[in-house]
Amino acid sequence: MSNVFYDDNENRLLAEGSQAEEEADKEKAEKEDASEEYYELPLALKSRSLIWSVTSFVLGVLSLALCFFYYVSLVFAAGAVVTSLVSRKNLGFFEKYAITGLILGIMGAVCGVFSAVAATIF
Repeated sequence: MSNVFYDDNENRLLAEGSQAEEEADKEKAEKEDASEEYYELPLALKSRSLIWSVTSFVLGVLSLALCFFYYVSLVFAAGAVVTSLVSRKNLGFFEKYAITGLILGIMGAVCGVFSAVAATIF
C-alpha cells in the first residue's frame, strides 16, 4: 500500500513515487523557470532613478513658475529635461515624475523663450 498525501499547494492527492508527484515536481520547476524570466532592477538603481525623476519634476515646476525671469527659467527647463532623460536611461522607461518633469520643463522653456522675446521687444 503506497503512502498517499494531500498537497495543499497543488490542491490534489499525491501518492509517493507516483506519476502525480513527478508531474508536481515538473510543474514547480517550470514555475521557477518562468519567475526567473522577469528581471527586477536592483533597489539602488530604482532609488537613484527616482531621485532623478523627482529632481526633474522640481526643476520643471521651478522653470514654469519663474518663466518671467527667462534667464533662470531656461536653465531650470534644461535641467528638467536632462534629468528626466537621465532617469529614463537608468531605468529604461519614464516614471510618472520624469514624464511630468519633462512636460513642465518643455513648457517652461517655451514660456521662457516667449518671455525673452517679449523682453527684447519691449
